[in-house]
Amino acid sequence: MTETQSGGNLMKAIYNVRGRCASFPCCRRVCFLVVILLMVLVTTIYYITTDSYAIPHLKKRNFLNKSAFTRMYSIGGNATNNTENPKVVGTKLVVLWFPFFSEEPYLWTLSKGSLDNCPVTNCVSTFDKSKLLESAAVVIHVSDPHIDQLHPVLPGERHHHQRWVLFTMEPPQNMRTDLSSYNNIFNWTATFRTDSDIPVYYGRKVEHNNTNLELIYKNQTILDKEKPRLVAWVASNPLAHSNRMRLVRELQSHMEVDVYGGVSQLYKHNDLSCVKNTEKCDHLLRQYKFYLALENNNCRDYITEKFWYALERGNIPVVTGGDWFKKQAPPFSYIDTRSFSSTKSLAKYLIRVANDVDLFNKYMQWRHSYRIVDTNTHTGVLRQWGCDLCKALNNPALPAQVYSDLPGWYAEDLSGCSTYSFWGHLKKTINMLFFRLGA
Repeated sequence: MTETQSGGNLMKAIYNVRGRCASFPCCRRVCFLVVILLMVLVTTIYYITTDSYAIPHLKKRNFLNKSAFTRMYSIGGNATNNTENPKVVGTKLVVLWFPFFSEEPYLWTLSKGSLDNCPVTNCVSTFDKSKLLESAAVVIHVSDPHIDQLHPVLPGERHHHQRWVLFTMEPPQNMRTDLSSYNNIFNWTATFRTDSDIPVYYGRKVEHNNTNLELIYKNQTILDKEKPRLVAWVASNPLAHSNRMRLVRELQSHMEVDVYGGVSQLYKHNDLSCVKNTEKCDHLLRQYKFYLALENNNCRDYITEKFWYALERGNIPVVTGGDWFKKQAPPFSYIDTRSFSSTKSLAKYLIRVANDVDLFNKYMQWRHSYRIVDTNTHTGVLRQWGCDLCKALNNPALPAQVYSDLPGWYAEDLSGCSTYSFWGHLKKTINMLFFRLGA
């Protein structure tokens, strides 16, 4: 049967049904109700799954109505079997239970030389699980993509002087792990949250005295020559929990925004290529005045390399953040979308800054007092965190504790950040379908 014939048969069937409905008033009413119900269903799904604002509004909500951890070292019966062992002294051995984003175990270790700039240097690490009971700490990377996050295989025994560390650089929505299964297991947390026992920072600012005027532009002509492009955004994940996809599309209706990466086909874009973490891409992005450092999750303290790299390149980052940027970022170094009532007003301000060299330079003044360090994941982020872990292991004043309510601790106090759920993922997927349809 040809396509034309099949299409003709389909139309005949539709007309037959319509003819029958015309003959029976009851049938017509049923058809009408079905159409109305479908319209209501589609409208409901749209408003439930799509974001309400081009500029995200982060609403606080009450959380953590009970203590997230107990200051008494106790292990739940469902956790592990306890084995007595003398307190580990001298060298502090750290067992890395899972790899860090790679099956290659050498990517991050407390190896010789990695603690040269650390005040304590008596820590070493290993992936050898047979040394479990010799170790002072066990670091468990709960969000590693190479493990079964729903059913991770944890150590079967421990001794009382060990510290078990929950390590993840991911926000809770990106973790399929049921955190309640980790209650009464972990003593320390290592996450992007600043209230973690050992925080993991994607980058840091450090004070210095610098009179270098390299990124202070003398006039508008020099600024436009060195940074002739306006706004750039590089992103690969369209299924973001934040409202960034719609924000960028709305922003493009008011000003020029160049989009690169896997999501670029969903936007107006140029023919330039920008492959992340390449010298060519870095050179291209340095030509922009602004960079949209929009995270895929609006979680408290979640500031990734997007932001820190933009500062290193000399861009002004545009963020959707909160007080955590004030705590971690250099002063007057970024533009927060939440400071504007609409995307149109944000675009007008960006254009104003781009055409006012004195105002643009105000966003560069912080460079006289601060510099950005530790942005490379392996040579910076993890090395600094390894030093912080070693310092903690050598600090006898730290209290014994075990986290008895990890979901309560890790759940955010912002409406834009929550733990992973099937329905949340489904909402995100439907939201993207509407976005592709232009809704």
